[in-house]
Amino acid sequence: MATNSTMTGSGNTNTFDSTLLGVKIGCLVCIFIITIGCCLVPLKIIPRHSQIGVSPKSKLIMSLCNCLSAGVFLGTCFNAFIPHVREKFDGIFSNARWHHDSSSATEFTVIMGFFLILTLEKLIMMCQKKPMTHSHGHEMTALNLDLPEEELDGYTASEESSAESVDWENSNESQKLCKPKRHSHTKSRKFVSHPQVNHLHNSHMSHDHHSHAGHSHHVEISDQESIIGCISLLLALSVHGLFEGMALALQQSIDKLISLFIAIISHESLCALAMGITLAKQDLQSWTIVKLAVALAAVIPAGMGIGMALGQIHGQVGLTISAILQGIAAGTFINVIFLEMLPVEIHSNQYPMVKVLFVFLGYIIMAGLSFAHT
Repeated sequence: MATNSTMTGSGNTNTFDSTLLGVKIGCLVCIFIITIGCCLVPLKIIPRHSQIGVSPKSKLIMSLCNCLSAGVFLGTCFNAFIPHVREKFDGIFSNARWHHDSSSATEFTVIMGFFLILTLEKLIMMCQKKPMTHSHGHEMTALNLDLPEEELDGYTASEESSAESVDWENSNESQKLCKPKRHSHTKSRKFVSHPQVNHLHNSHMSHDHHSHAGHSHHVEISDQESIIGCISLLLALSVHGLFEGMALALQQSIDKLISLFIAIISHESLCALAMGITLAKQDLQSWTIVKLAVALAAVIPAGMGIGMALGQIHGQVGLTISAILQGIAAGTFINVIFLEMLPVEIHSNQYPMVKVLFVFLGYIIMAGLSFAHT
């Protein structure tokens, strides 16, 4: 009888492992298809090499979706992900018979993940911000956000360091690196820079005559420089995706796996859509854009592959690796939420309370799912 009971338990475990593996593979395929689809859709919608932006209504819808995604990230990170990492460290300390509070180890790992991602992002941006010259010999940087004049009423010189609005034609994540900024001198127009948002221009920018004493300098960007910039952008997006993929693969609960999948796909689909809009406006061949889209779509599946391989390591070592990697991934979530998603949306003067409501709604949805699972 005992033998039969043991065999039944082993069979149930194998069935659960097979089901979990099947769900992970399903998530992998869905992420790849949705990401590449969102990245390529703008190619069919936006005229190639066009300066025409997305309509105001579409920008608002995408902005609200971004707010909802930020709320989903908040709920997943603080109500499901970080508590799960804490449980992992509890198990590690219990197995090692260490009588220490696991909270300190959890918070330390999460914050180290935050600093790791932040450092990698800044290094990529520093590599991209190489000096480029134009007719006046000024240096060019990669970050710029040009706002319409009507949106800049009330701005003062001291406010130029913070972005109060976002142009969703470029997205909050996909607009970091692809193009150098246009150096401008003006008394009446303000050009606002933000560390996570910049206005991406067409590969060959023309003179733009502003009111009063304002003027801009013509910049010629080669196809090679455009490709290099887009590859740098891809690397910046890949930093997040790799750790998010590993976190997905290391989940041992289907409920937590699905919650994490919802959070990641809601964010990555918006990033892919924004990158697709950016690529559609570049002077690149269609096949080059497709290859960049495939590379972006493959990042999270690659991270999942690494996570699955690491998940085969059993015992105390495997548990420790899983806890540390998931803690780093939680730090990635915090970086995305508080440095890339919320500042861009909450600082905007357009419908601020509606955006707060959508962030709260996203959080409540994921918090409710988390409570239901527990």
